[in-house]
Amino acid sequence: MTTSVASAARHVRPTAQDDVLHQDEVGHRVTKHGLEVVQYIKGLYDSGAKIWTKEMFQNIEAELANDIKPSSVMVRSMNGLQRRRGVPAEGIDDKDPDMGFMHHYIMFKIYQEILYEAEEEELEIADGKDIDWEDSHNTIAPTSLELALISKKTLTIDFAELEAAWNESQHNWTLSSAYSELVAVLRKATFPPTTNKIVCFGLGSLEGSQDYPTLQDMAKCDGLPRRAAITQHAAALTIAEVLGQQLQRDPLPIYAQDPAYSPTATRILEEKGINVVGGCGSLAFTLVDDDTVVFSCHPNIAVKQIVADIARPVAMLWNRVTPEEEENSRWTVEIVNGEKIFISPWLTDQDSPRTRALVEGYEGIPFPEEQERFGDLVMYIRQD
Repeated sequence: MTTSVASAARHVRPTAQDDVLHQDEVGHRVTKHGLEVVQYIKGLYDSGAKIWTKEMFQNIEAELANDIKPSSVMVRSMNGLQRRRGVPAEGIDDKDPDMGFMHHYIMFKIYQEILYEAEEEELEIADGKDIDWEDSHNTIAPTSLELALISKKTLTIDFAELEAAWNESQHNWTLSSAYSELVAVLRKATFPPTTNKIVCFGLGSLEGSQDYPTLQDMAKCDGLPRRAAITQHAAALTIAEVLGQQLQRDPLPIYAQDPAYSPTATRILEEKGINVVGGCGSLAFTLVDDDTVVFSCHPNIAVKQIVADIARPVAMLWNRVTPEEEENSRWTVEIVNGEKIFISPWLTDQDSPRTRALVEGYEGIPFPEEQERFGDLVMYIRQD
């Protein structure tokens, strides 16, 4: 689900006191040089420079596929320049059962986060070395992604048990009012004949995690097992089937990406007709184009901002795009286990000027009221 970003201590360029224009309660400093970089990035953004491109995802995914433990990867900046950057290697131990499978995963920086870090003149590091100010200003400051290590220790559930939960949840979905309303919306809408696939992002683990298994959670709205992730995948199958009927062909192919998929869940999804996309977190974006239907539900990555840069899809079923006046920019501080944690005001799937501009050419139809399993979704259908 979508979360706020918690920031630990960061490596920041030493700054002369007379260069600091403002410092807030969470220790964020706005510097003179930082404001210069902010204006530089905003200028790039306003000129139409892309934060993300499909080519950058293709390149980094190919590089990581060729080397599972790389010392560095090539990263593209917002101005089109590229530079090799070191990647974390600590903690990779495939033989440690307590850690699970450790692997690299691409983390995305939203536009707001890029600007926020630039204000503070945060020092970037490439190949293990500090980058001097001019170099950082010109090449690295607008970088929109980084590599992180994640542990993939999945919940072990018997295939038959998970399949039974899937079948029950899919049956319950087809009997729900949300299902009927979604089908009605899709049948009333007009989709171009070139519509050719559905790409899903972050629909979630089917069985939950070891710390929080979800198969037996009950929904308050109907007293049935909640199983939000399973229901969302069932909804994707419904969209594929109805659009196939509308376009007088077989159900559209479905591609889904989520690092939380277990081997058991992957097997079930593949058997049900959902193609699981591998890679390190950005590969599914390379599939998105103007003939795609995008489906995401409270993802923990910047789906809306990335899609706005790379395509103008046929339709998007995702979280409501909020107006700028609803955006909060105030960080907060929380004490967790005696440690001060800075909590970002932005969601990982935060809107931006480009996401708002994107949906101006779409009709927005609210998804049926089903907060517990879907949240605040809107179906945006392109009007041309």
